[in-house]
Amino acid sequence: MLTLTAGHVAQMSDLHFERRLIKVISEVDPTAADALSSPEGLVMLRLQCRRARSFGMGTELDISRYVVTAWLMGPDFHRRFSAMAEVLASDRLTPTRKADAIERISTAVLFELRQGRA
Repeated sequence: MLTLTAGHVAQMSDLHFERRLIKVISEVDPTAADALSSPEGLVMLRLQCRRARSFGMGTELDISRYVVTAWLMGPDFHRRFSAMAEVLASDRLTPTRKADAIERISTAVLFELRQGRA
């Protein structure tokens, strides 16, 4: 008889979430699959998930938005970009509003960078 503990279920859930997150990021950046699936990549992915949680984000959607932003803007985006740091440090914003704001900021920055190349 197979017995699963709450810890086993949580671990399986975390692994499933990681695989889905890698798939989402890989749709935008095909190099992400190999990079994030490597031992070093998984360490980075898990670190970004922990960082998102440290800013109060708990839902998969909010954590995903944080991790995708870290992939696109750099793993230290939360320190390098003052607007991002300000949003994430705010005690007036809910975690979902923080995730929304960093997504909007990164989208605007990437759009501007793209326009500069045209």
